[in-house]
Amino acid sequence: SIATIVTIALGVGAGCAVFTLIDAVLLRPLPYPDSDRLVGLWHSFPGIDMPVVRQSPGTYTSYRRLAKSFESIGAYSSDISATVSYADPTLRPERVPMARVAGAVFAMLRTSPLIGRTISDADEQPGAPRVVVISEHFWRARLEGAPSVVGRRIRIDGDDHEIVGVLPASFAF
Repeated sequence: SIATIVTIALGVGAGCAVFTLIDAVLLRPLPYPDSDRLVGLWHSFPGIDMPVVRQSPGTYTSYRRLAKSFESIGAYSSDISATVSYADPTLRPERVPMARVAGAVFAMLRTSPLIGRTISDADEQPGAPRVVVISEHFWRARLEGAPSVVGRRIRIDGDDHEIVGVLPASFAF
């Protein structure tokens, strides 16, 4: 009897775990308005064992200019971390997770900043000043939630960036 009960309990537990994973990854919609209209596009070269290949800026630019089947095209890379330094000498430099995001991504995800603005096409032009949009958590934890944060400068990997906006805590990338 005990062996049967344990076997059934393990089977039910495994089934619940698998369903929870499938529900979270495949069934539940993404947390963005009109998420059923979002499409992901990756390149792969299975013949040389490269299941996912990073896109070059030129490929992204070509897609934006030539693709007619999409309302908008954006690009991002989210598996990055950077060293952030502050003007305040009491704050030590730290390694933080970040994403490089084309301005079109925020519009596609229908995301509005809590303060300031998101990245624009003008910010992506060669020679444009470096700008950054920060999370509400980073703003509150590292910059004390200062309302005057827009326009402040921080150093990311040794380069100065102007903070142009703060994304709300509800935004998850």
